Amino acid sequence: MTVKANIRHGGFAVALVAALACAPFMSAYAQDAAPGEGVIARVNGEPITETDLANAARDFRDQLQQLPPQAWRQRLLDLLIEIKLTSRAAEEEKLDQDPAAAARLKDARDRALRLEFLRQKVFVPVTEEAIRARFEKELADFKSGATSW
Repeated sequence: MTVKANIRHGGFAVALVAALACAPFMSAYAQDAAPGEGVIARVNGEPITETDLANAARDFRDQLQQLPPQAWRQRLLDLLIEIKLTSRAAEEEKLDQDPAAAARLKDARDRALRLEFLRQKVFVPVTEEAIRARFEKELADFKSGATSW
């Protein structure tokens, strides 16, 4: 990743400074992952996976719509690298220990956990098997007179 690429893609000055400071430790676009891991890049040894990219696509959907579709993947990867670098720089400066930042981090964690709970428990895709099983249960309960309605 070059400075030109960051500027062209609208990178932030802080991310640029962090990227330059961490450049010796960064091995982005690493292809040394075992098959099936889906690691597409590493930043300071920390992987960025296909799942991370998919999550970022969902989180930054509105911003991505302003770009041509063929630029989405690279822009998302650049953004995830910038996020990891600036996040580590903030931790090194102990900004995560500031009371206001700690409160925002707790709030972000709570929101992420709420969303994950809703995804897994509420918005679960309904399968034909699940519908059939529920139908069979309701039918059995109906025949035995055990329905609650």
